[in-house]
Amino acid sequence: PSVIIVDELDRLHRDQAESLLFVRLVKSRNRRLVTAGNFDSSDEFAKITHAMTSLNSEMQIDQLTKKVYRGMADAFKNGKHVSAPPTGYKLVERKDAEGNVIINSNSKVERKVVIDDEAAEVIRRIFKMYAEEKLSPAKIAKVLDGESALEGSRWGQSSVTQMLKNEKYIGRWTWKKTTRVQDPVTGKQRSV
Repeated sequence: PSVIIVDELDRLHRDQAESLLFVRLVKSRNRRLVTAGNFDSSDEFAKITHAMTSLNSEMQIDQLTKKVYRGMADAFKNGKHVSAPPTGYKLVERKDAEGNVIINSNSKVERKVVIDDEAAEVIRRIFKMYAEEKLSPAKIAKVLDGESALEGSRWGQSSVTQMLKNEKYIGRWTWKKTTRVQDPVTGKQRSV
């Protein structure tokens, strides 16, 4: 097609550099980029409009990220669980003294983390196989897969290794110990 139509520029990319690169690609292919918000890459002011719009979009994403992080940090400090619990635990509805489900100020059901007895038994076995039987994570995974432990689960060396390193299993519930960083050239992510 000679014209590429999108809802808004920020739907293409949330990163200013990638957005500018995309517009260059469109231009190099002799195409027009048009949005429902009246942006047209053939317009004489398109370059400045695009640069300002993409910068604004990136700044909004940065601000939203900070707000979400702050909200999650506050929730964690207040004893709320901010991510899926690890295998061996599950989220259940919180109830008051009369057995009624507790609804928070955002009209959402409050949940708490409890031990999932069936899955916890498998976790205990993993630690026993590792500590007492001296099995490697790869061998533990093979045993669990052979038994179809926790129906529907597939076990691998890396998942067993992660469980053995997870401090939640020794009672340390932490949040945001590592951060994911994306390499701007390759796009690959890594934990730091």
